[in-house]
Amino acid sequence: MTAVKWDEVAHRYEDIASVLLSTLHPSAQRIDGVGGDGGRDVQIKEDGELHIFECKSFTGRLGWQQSRRSQVEKSLKNAMAHQPDSWTLVVPIDHTPEELKWFDSLKEKYDLECPIYWLGKDWLNKQMAEHPAIIRYFIDGANDEVVRLLRELNQEQATFENLSSGLERLRNLANRLNEIDPYYKINISIIDGEVSLTHVPRWNGADQERPITFSMNFNFPDSEIGKLEAKNFRDRIDRGEAVTVDGAYAKIISASGAAGISDLTGKSVNVRIGSTRAPIAERIDGRIVISDPHGLRKATLPIQFRERQIGRRVATIYGHDRTDSVHVAAEVEPETAAVTVKARIKVEFQPKSDLYPHELLTVLKFGYHLRAPNRIDLELGNARPVGYSVQLECPSPVPSVLIELVERLARIQSTSNTPFPSPVAFSDDQRREIDIATRLLDGERIPVSGPARFTSTLEFSKDDGDGVNISQRMTEKPMRITLSEYRPVPVCGEQVYLGFGVYECRKTKIENIEEAIDFMNGRSLADAIQIALVPIDDDPIYFRLLQDDDPEELRTNGQMILDV
Repeated sequence: MTAVKWDEVAHRYEDIASVLLSTLHPSAQRIDGVGGDGGRDVQIKEDGELHIFECKSFTGRLGWQQSRRSQVEKSLKNAMAHQPDSWTLVVPIDHTPEELKWFDSLKEKYDLECPIYWLGKDWLNKQMAEHPAIIRYFIDGANDEVVRLLRELNQEQATFENLSSGLERLRNLANRLNEIDPYYKINISIIDGEVSLTHVPRWNGADQERPITFSMNFNFPDSEIGKLEAKNFRDRIDRGEAVTVDGAYAKIISASGAAGISDLTGKSVNVRIGSTRAPIAERIDGRIVISDPHGLRKATLPIQFRERQIGRRVATIYGHDRTDSVHVAAEVEPETAAVTVKARIKVEFQPKSDLYPHELLTVLKFGYHLRAPNRIDLELGNARPVGYSVQLECPSPVPSVLIELVERLARIQSTSNTPFPSPVAFSDDQRREIDIATRLLDGERIPVSGPARFTSTLEFSKDDGDGVNISQRMTEKPMRITLSEYRPVPVCGEQVYLGFGVYECRKTKIENIEEAIDFMNGRSLADAIQIALVPIDDDPIYFRLLQDDDPEELRTNGQMILDV
């Protein structure tokens, strides 16, 4: 077991203890002590619980120095304001029975509801033995060893002849490197025959506590290509965009952060600067307003801005509407030293295919007005427009016929209480189905194509003496029929019920006439008969929705009325 001389590293104790806790618990957060840490050097939030650790560099004894006990009690009281689920003192002292008695009494003294723990010297030494990288880094001067290993790695790369043995040597180097730095893990990869190193933070916040920093010198030659590279570099830095600079133009002046990183000083390197685009802590609500050349508003669409990108000169916010169909990028930059700003607004319009008609209509009507000679403005919150209006120069991305189709589909769904996503592009069959359903809702009769045959059950009293007269009328002249039926109509792949429907035909005849005459004339023992009626001379059949003035009996499914 490694025995650390804790009194000799008191000036680095808090760093050592905090890195150890973060290594043991990667989700741990180190609390910046500037202005007071509130009795917590490290905290862990997991599964809805809060666990607080206070790191004290005291050595010797904690019992005979009252000021030390006072500091511990003060830290404990401050930590309780955060209502933790546990509080732990981490100190390189193994308590005596008397010290433990005093420590345990604090729970009753301050009426604590959470448990408190003491992690001492033996525990710390045991952890140091199991995590030697921490000792090597903070105490043994591991930086020089990393430099040596990195140079050895470069030599391995230069003599990389046998694939199998070369990979094994690189694997061993990677393992040795990763035993040293407690903040970063070094990953080694081979791409196109070149060995590359990637520093990955070992625990949450490691890159914030010890960030890797570089000072760079960019030198672009006074040539046509050099000028283009310099302009591209400036433009992207001004906007906070990602940019890559060839090693011919970039050299490292100084580097710090991870172990061994300073060995890169003076080297020419390819540099990739990442984008500053990142989420906004609290979204910004705004709107895009489309106005005609006379200033009359034609459309307004709420936008939620959730990301931002900040460059040296230009700030950009990114947002979209609630349906994620309209994306907006607004660049804002100072126009002069005054408060006024110049804004560039870019709008991407791509309606989603899984929206309900009423949602899609909002997007389509906005898109319909997104055309010349209209102008667009950006408004944030309740403020006036940001910057100046942007002149639109493109034709509308939305034809009016598409809006009409979606409006009709919205009406069909509202009437039938049958919601389903709307297509963004409609086939000929879908257009025809929407047209038929809309005409039915408007009270029109729709011709029914194809062969038709209607059946119904007739019941007659054989004692009324009128069966012969009825049968004669049924055989001598055509009959008008009205048949009620509760059936769906197809609309865009869905079966939609618009209500009771009615089939109508002015001229029909009984297909099984002889059977019907026998029944009417009392020559059948049955009490009822199924008759089948078919149109005469291809007389058209119509289908419509039931109206308020239709007979009440038609409100029963399958009810037929014969007019003979």
